[in-house]
Amino acid sequence: MTEQPDSEPVLSRVEPLGGGQYADEPYEAALGDLRGTVGEVSAALRDAAGATREHLLGRQRELNRLQLGLRPDDMDALADAHALCRRIRAELARLPGGDA
Repeated sequence: MTEQPDSEPVLSRVEPLGGGQYADEPYEAALGDLRGTVGEVSAALRDAAGATREHLLGRQRELNRLQLGLRPDDMDALADAHALCRRIRAELARLPGGDA
């Protein structure tokens, strides 16, 4: 029997510990922004097809890679994470049914 890969985004199951070393710090804020954006992309994927779906899947992978490589001491990467999230949310708003 072949196992099917889990289609649930990894970030949807990751929750940073509250009150930890980095609580209320830029690192936690960036992780929260990434998780929220992954959730928005996942929601958009339900109705997406064709090239739009492929683009969104690529964005989802990009967000996941960024989250895995994020370090609390890399302030440039934290700023880049927020900027990417803003760009992706703007793209989502332009999709049919988006908030644009």
